[in-house]
Amino acid sequence: MTFLLTLLVIGIIATVHELGHYFVAKRQHIPVKELSIGIGPKIMQKSFHETMFSLRLIPIFAYVQLGGTTPDEEQMRNGFMNASPGAKAKVLFAGSVMNVVLAIVIFIILFMGIGIYSEEAEIGQVYENSAAQLAGIEAGDEIVAIDGTTVSSWEEMSQLIQDSKDEILLSVSRDEQQMDISLTPAIDEETGRKLIGIERARIRLNLFQAVYQGTMQSLAFIIMMLQGLWMMISGTAPADVSGPVGIANMVREASSMGLTSLAHFTAILSLNLAIINLLPIPGLDGGKLMIVLLEKVRGKRLPFEKEAAINLIGFALLIAIMLIATYKDLMKLIGV
Repeated sequence: MTFLLTLLVIGIIATVHELGHYFVAKRQHIPVKELSIGIGPKIMQKSFHETMFSLRLIPIFAYVQLGGTTPDEEQMRNGFMNASPGAKAKVLFAGSVMNVVLAIVIFIILFMGIGIYSEEAEIGQVYENSAAQLAGIEAGDEIVAIDGTTVSSWEEMSQLIQDSKDEILLSVSRDEQQMDISLTPAIDEETGRKLIGIERARIRLNLFQAVYQGTMQSLAFIIMMLQGLWMMISGTAPADVSGPVGIANMVREASSMGLTSLAHFTAILSLNLAIINLLPIPGLDGGKLMIVLLEKVRGKRLPFEKEAAINLIGFALLIAIMLIATYKDLMKLIGV
């Protein structure tokens, strides 16, 4: 099941990425010879508007084959290699832009469907056999005070629980009536934190709120990823790169917590791909953008042989990184 979910998650992210390249290439009047969903043997194919749409056996990855990108098409007048630097840059940027859009759309759906956590000390869920359930606390209750100290937010409530003694007194508001409930928190063995077994309430957003929050959430994750990447490059944090095995393990962990968690992970992974793909590494869109920039500065494009050699070196580097990451992921799984 984990394998199939991993294929599905990566397949969706890769397909959206390639659709970005496809639509922008079409707008720039650059021919698209094939848009393939998946890899391996073809299951079905259909030609539409001079593009062959293919569905392949293994639903992981996707690719767009643009016209004018092979040696025999080097002189194609409207091909990719002979397009203007601006047109090339738009096509190359489009894949990552679509991955960001995918993340925002996922967040919008989540925020409208299940909502965002409330800042109020309102209880959304009470866990089975928890101290809170055994004491009679119910979903919808609002905690207004702990041991006589007024509570104004969920964070303040959480801190008061951690600072409390073995037994705590909760002042709870339910149906406009207030009651006092005593309970003894459980202690998490791993973290040592006090837990009473409740989860905060959620607030569903309307469309405009969800679009704003989804955009801000995506921007916040992008900033954190860029900061983490800079820390790894500068050596202030250890390099932590996951390969296919690591991604599959993260998919397994996310799916074990439910569809919401898996969707959230898919959005974050899509943002990761958007950033990584724009790194100035040959073979990636970012590396190709550097070649386009060089072309703009020189006033002419690089010879096909040189560009192909640069991309080949980049692909070899990417394969080496993936193999190293996979090895590290396997060592983590077996506990070495």
